[in-house]
Amino acid sequence: MNGSPGGAELEQMGPVARMMISVAGHAITSYVQFRALAELLIARGLISREELESQFSLMREQQLDQTIDEWFTPDIAYHLKMAIQSAMAQDEAPAGVAPPDADEVARARLMQRGMPPPEP
Repeated sequence: MNGSPGGAELEQMGPVARMMISVAGHAITSYVQFRALAELLIARGLISREELESQFSLMREQQLDQTIDEWFTPDIAYHLKMAIQSAMAQDEAPAGVAPPDADEVARARLMQRGMPPPEP
């Protein structure tokens, strides 16, 4: 199972959902292509993993906002920047905060659907 919606299921989705799935597909494909190129460059000794990570961090700090502003209208750019800041803040969350227990998440999902949680 590949986790992607089938043709009929995709057609039933709204245009925004279809666009989001398409964007996710392109992002994943681009990421895989980038990783293949990066690993090839590292394997050939043209760049070290540390140099690559350093350059990525530098470019993210200096050019991310500029790139978003160039590619998107101001209203969409604003929301993208807020989402990125939120994601970065979550990545920097204190290490002492444990992720939720899988059973706890499953019980919460059942309750959201109006179903009683299973007996412990």
